[in-house]
Amino acid sequence: MLALVAGTVFSTFAVVCQAAVYDGYSTTTGADPCTIGPNTWCQSTAAQQRCDVGNQAIGVCGYNTTRCPEQSVTAFCSNTTTLAANMTQLKFNGGLSGARGGDFGYYALSLYWPPSTCNATIVSNNSFCSQYTLAGNEAANHLVAHGLWPDFGSIYDTAPVGPSYSGSYQGWSQFCNGPDSMAYQCHVNGNLCPWANATAASFTQDSYEACMVANNISQCIISTDVVAQLGDQFKRYAPGYWSQPGSFINHEFFKHGSCVGGYLARNQTAFFEQVVNVTANNTAPGTVAYNMVHNNRGRTVSRTSLESAFYPTAVPQCQRSCNLDSVTYCIGRDAAGFPTELVQCPSGTLSSANCATYGCNTINIPAYPGQAAAPGVAPSGTPAFMAPQAAMSSQAGPQASTAGAGTATAPSVMSSSISG
Repeated sequence: MLALVAGTVFSTFAVVCQAAVYDGYSTTTGADPCTIGPNTWCQSTAAQQRCDVGNQAIGVCGYNTTRCPEQSVTAFCSNTTTLAANMTQLKFNGGLSGARGGDFGYYALSLYWPPSTCNATIVSNNSFCSQYTLAGNEAANHLVAHGLWPDFGSIYDTAPVGPSYSGSYQGWSQFCNGPDSMAYQCHVNGNLCPWANATAASFTQDSYEACMVANNISQCIISTDVVAQLGDQFKRYAPGYWSQPGSFINHEFFKHGSCVGGYLARNQTAFFEQVVNVTANNTAPGTVAYNMVHNNRGRTVSRTSLESAFYPTAVPQCQRSCNLDSVTYCIGRDAAGFPTELVQCPSGTLSSANCATYGCNTINIPAYPGQAAAPGVAPSGTPAFMAPQAAMSSQAGPQASTAGAGTATAPSVMSSSISG
């Protein structure tokens, strides 16, 4: 279950920015405006220094394959074209490589719809697809986990009050460094692999990750214990982590999990246990995902009804064909970095909805043959805010998590095409 002690103030969280006041924000309550992102960073050189971001590199824009020029935060903030608009409209659709773990405001939980991406009878050569996304598997009828991503876009506050989710962009930390993780070398610029200095334009992050697997560079490959303990739960809630090729799970931890900081960055099993937990909690019977997606498989629904049902704590995403692609949820965090409850998404995340952009007035929720929802199953659009759960044992200290123990063996780990 999710780790949360309701109403508790955690005093052990180290506030990132050390000054008493940050450009108008007081730190007496433990608020950390550095986790907003560029709206704080770009206010001054001093703000960049306080947030320790000036020399970090921004790159890879958005939730797709589009790339933005990799540049330092200092260069980004000095770009007069970018900053010409009001600062509240500043766009930061990219990842901050080499950031310090723990410096984030909230989580984005990305869940995808397997029938839109995978095949009913053949395992597609796609990171999201495995034998457990084939027709007849329970995962094929539900939204399942792509990943749990620490994001900028909000003030993180240690006080037991609702934080301010006001960022006007999407942005995330990735391949983080710090006392709990040295994952920056897992980034394509990390120079761990013999192929790292290749000049071919086709040498990408995917190429680099494939190279590390081929050369058994263990510091960027998750422990086989993770799948041994959680493999059975992955079959239902994160079937892509069983994909062949299977570097998807490596990518998700070293790009994103490394940035949580603390216990979850040190304990891979505990991190993926949280991925399973928040996926299960948000797709169970009675949730919006269950009522609006699972119960409508094989049907077409109106875009406005689907978006309204998830608003303001999640955002549906479409493929250009107007098939449902995925849903991005916004989840709060506690002082130890554990995910808590659904929260209102920052405005940048809400504005990332692409179904209207693609001209989709209706959205198709495809189903494999014979797996459409039964006639007469009536969906409900009532939003379900995830209630705080009882604290699990790993919240109290760094003991190994035992939830989800199974006997599955780890998938072979090869190259894969990964978008997030």
